[in-house]
Amino acid sequence: MASDDRRNGVVATGSLLGGACEPPLMHPQLIEEITTCRAIARRCAFVIGPARSGTTILAQIINAHDRAFLTTEANYHLASAFPDFRAWYNDQHRMFRNQTAKSTYAPNFGYPGENDWWRWLARAADYFEVVGDKLASTEFHLQAFDPDMFMSFFESRFFSARYIFSFRDPVQTVLSSSFLWKKDPISLIVSWASAVKLWADFIRIFPFTLTVLLAELDATKIAEIGEFLGLDLTTSAVLFDHREQRVHQPLDSAGEFVGRIAPLLQMIYGEIKETVRMDRALLQSDQKRVRQVGGAIVPGNIYSDIAVVTTPVGRAWNLADQLVSDLQANLSRQALNSAAPV
Repeated sequence: MASDDRRNGVVATGSLLGGACEPPLMHPQLIEEITTCRAIARRCAFVIGPARSGTTILAQIINAHDRAFLTTEANYHLASAFPDFRAWYNDQHRMFRNQTAKSTYAPNFGYPGENDWWRWLARAADYFEVVGDKLASTEFHLQAFDPDMFMSFFESRFFSARYIFSFRDPVQTVLSSSFLWKKDPISLIVSWASAVKLWADFIRIFPFTLTVLLAELDATKIAEIGEFLGLDLTTSAVLFDHREQRVHQPLDSAGEFVGRIAPLLQMIYGEIKETVRMDRALLQSDQKRVRQVGGAIVPGNIYSDIAVVTTPVGRAWNLADQLVSDLQANLSRQALNSAAPV
């Protein structure tokens, strides 16, 4: 069965005997789920970004409008694992000791028996002009759901939704996560770089995307977000104050992060900033995946006569891809070395 079929819940039932194969079938409830989501997709918005990159404040700014309702960390692509979505979601936020607010509580909009996440979301769309979720990418999300499957989930259900991607200085993003979760910065970089690749894929395929740099968030940018969503967010600007942003300093023990990784993160972030400023039409000009070996670019194909066309978004994807590959290879070597007999 093809991977795209698995992602969309298609179940193949045909036989290849005799050279014929019946078409794959989908479970009726899955058909209803996808159809329901597509029907409300244009009223949906999703705020996506690496953890500690400003996704929460963006969700709060949007939720400040009376006609918007974004959940946070509902992770609809994972929510089918919970038969009673509302009970699971509200229990989760109570466990986090969050007070009741739009971003932490799912009201009882449905009828008895309507417990699925997509039924709840459709009922929410009866009351609000904009509904959706805030998703912060972490190691957990990478392990729980393959990035390709994540993208396919949204392609099949919410292709015409609005997507807002949030980025902050990556060194501060990683250090903030490191201090919060007491983890080595190196271990957090793979999820950040993977989020960059996901962002690059989304903005080149989905028709309605907006990239927000937290450092440039002000009343003008908030008004732009409102225009993108069809909401007047003028009064929401009071929620954000740059003075509340902490600046983290790396620990003395983070030598590799400071000396080797941090400059590369800043290089990738520079490409993200350039992408924000470039013409959207140029998003389609990249052709090849490339890697650098010994400082020289090595095309990701065997045809040397085909040009490698790169733009900032393409360079960001390639740099992030190489970073993920290198770090994962290093982690694998470390695991092998630690397992080897002394």
